[in-house]
Amino acid sequence: MKILNKILVMILGVCLSMGVFFVGGTTKVSAEEGSKNNITVSGGTIVESKNGYNGTDAVKLTFSDKTAVLRIKNDEIDGLKTFDTVTVEFRLKYDGNGYNNTLRVYKAEGDLVDYGYPANEWNRVRFKTMVYTENGENFVRIDLDFAAKKTAYISDLKIEKSEEDKPLLGGVQLISLESVTLAMGYVIITPDNKVIAIDGGYVSGDTDIMLKLLRTFTNKVDYWFLTHFHTDHTTVLAQLLENEDIVVENLYYDFPTTEMVKNLSSDSDYPFCDKFEGLVRNNPQKVKKVIKPHYKDEYKLGEYVTMKVLNDAWYTERDINYGNNTGIMFKMDTPGESVLFTGDMGSRGDVYLKDEWTKKEIESCTVIQMAHHGQNGTSDAFYNTIKDIKVCLYPAVDWIYNNDNGSGFNTSSLDSLHIRDLMRERGVMNIYTTGMGRKIIL
Repeated sequence: MKILNKILVMILGVCLSMGVFFVGGTTKVSAEEGSKNNITVSGGTIVESKNGYNGTDAVKLTFSDKTAVLRIKNDEIDGLKTFDTVTVEFRLKYDGNGYNNTLRVYKAEGDLVDYGYPANEWNRVRFKTMVYTENGENFVRIDLDFAAKKTAYISDLKIEKSEEDKPLLGGVQLISLESVTLAMGYVIITPDNKVIAIDGGYVSGDTDIMLKLLRTFTNKVDYWFLTHFHTDHTTVLAQLLENEDIVVENLYYDFPTTEMVKNLSSDSDYPFCDKFEGLVRNNPQKVKKVIKPHYKDEYKLGEYVTMKVLNDAWYTERDINYGNNTGIMFKMDTPGESVLFTGDMGSRGDVYLKDEWTKKEIESCTVIQMAHHGQNGTSDAFYNTIKDIKVCLYPAVDWIYNNDNGSGFNTSSLDSLHIRDLMRERGVMNIYTTGMGRKIIL
């Protein structure tokens, strides 16, 4: 293993040094007194600036090409080992208007950290990376993409040794499904081989994705939970009941009738409610047991997972956001962290926070499914109730995540960029969207 590590270090050193000439070095004091960062750059120049975040110093980075590569060295980094894990945090700002899609931050490993920053604000950037070694010197590398002659500012830079990422869910696998459109679907596999599904998706393509995944494990879903009746969450299960031999041992949902939806809202998905009831009723060989969730119900799903019901379904009053607000929120407790499934919850989320038990259950979750595809869902206050958000799950394809109406980044009227700002300021380091493809959270 030691020999392999030496070979990797040598290869990495060659790769990093090819065609790279570092110029414009500078030194600044980080937020930790006495800890100085020596920063050098290729693909640009850097000079000191006094107009940093909250009165701290900053560096002004002017790009000479699309990509600028920063290397940071300090005494603490020098005391670490090659490939040690560190947490990098800094504030990033650029001049301009609105939001920018081209300023992007990457790890040395090539992983995209974030993009879509608002102009003229000190945006928080936070991620984990590794220490690299070249010519006997340790450094941390940050790559930034922008454009030639563009300028960005970096301030309040901190680099701290941290632990490697460990499994979050104590052996439970949470699979975030890819989608061909705006859809939400998750599958959970437990160490005792229980299969749990949350919602599902929208169109036939989503059904194919779900079906192929389920077939790799079994033809049976032990527990299937539906947050609300909207077809971008429920069509997959309906199509499986109509056309496939998948068996659902336990189905959890509480929907209004079609007549209720018509009378109390203008929601266009109203025909689905009675249709779905009919599918369930007419397929007892496929749906073995139906459970209507109630507030404070707890379901033990094998040895490793407990699902808690955080609110009753609400559908007897007229509401401008009726369909989304009829939803049920579920909390999944695992041997590790707890996961919050909000569905498309809207303003009713704040109502449920007034209940002390529900609030306590929500604030202790660390893996959060972002409400209503990460835009125009629950309020900022709802998210800020949660004490420590480690992972955000966005059931959002790229056009939603990027507020794109087809004419480019930030051309629509969705609230997605604001929610991204909120999570960025919270320091969330792990963001997964359905637009990124299938992701497995362990």
